[in-house]
Amino acid sequence: MTSERGSAPIELALVVGFLLIPMALLTLSFGPWLERRAMANAAAAEAARLLVVAEPVGSGEEAARSAIIDMAANAGVPTDDVSFVFCPSAGDSCGEISRGEMVTVTVDVEVPAISTPFGPIGGLTLRASHSEPVDLYRSLP
Repeated sequence: MTSERGSAPIELALVVGFLLIPMALLTLSFGPWLERRAMANAAAAEAARLLVVAEPVGSGEEAARSAIIDMAANAGVPTDDVSFVFCPSAGDSCGEISRGEMVTVTVDVEVPAISTPFGPIGGLTLRASHSEPVDLYRSLP
């Protein structure tokens, strides 16, 4: 008959090492995911609104770009981790915007898959998109 004396500390070390630490790391990773998702949604909405209300029409791309970059910087997201596209159906630029047209902004943000005290592990890309209509009764030049 073998003795089970001293097996509790080994089991405790295994449970902590293989269950609790990975679960804690995954739980702590939800914060950056949610924070960057909220930032991407807000940046897409703000940039789309700036494009729609710009005077003259179609001149708001620089304001929209700086709004996205500023929101990323305020959230502590490096600018290398953020990319965006205005009006994806028309390429990178909206060009001529007409009444009733939908202006779409898509913002992609890189997020670490798992955040650890030693640095991120892996990465994911979160995408947020927002569309705003140009007012039908807006005066255009």
